[in-house]
Amino acid sequence: MRVEYLTRAHILDAAAQRSPTVIGSLDIILRALDVYSLPKHGVAYLDGGEIHAVAGIVPLWEGVGEAWAIPTKHIGKRKIVIGRHFKNTFHMVANDLKMRRVQAAVKVGYKEAHNLARFVGMTEEGLMKKYGPDGADYMRYAIWPTQ
Repeated sequence: MRVEYLTRAHILDAAAQRSPTVIGSLDIILRALDVYSLPKHGVAYLDGGEIHAVAGIVPLWEGVGEAWAIPTKHIGKRKIVIGRHFKNTFHMVANDLKMRRVQAAVKVGYKEAHNLARFVGMTEEGLMKKYGPDGADYMRYAIWPTQ
């Protein structure tokens, strides 16, 4: 498994090969590609010439960011390994960016994403009714890296 700092090309490649479970936020990421691909704000997980996932933190304002991830159709092959790498790189990026709070919105019913949020140490903060681009309910998670 190779972990690289994120580039625009990684995001576009992951979007083209996205997992069928990717919902809602992909459109937002592609419309704001310059922000999502800021230098050292995210990583790409590659193996055997295939991109398995991309993830990062978008700054909202000083010290606060929104975590995001796009798994590709290849992630199933290496889900556990990527989960471990994700936990390490998530905390590395949050610390490098001097984040006091990182939050994420996870669509209700997307079990793998809820599990990943908890695995990296995020706490469930509450239900956001009709939050998503499609009007779906999402759960808000957050972590406070500087505590």
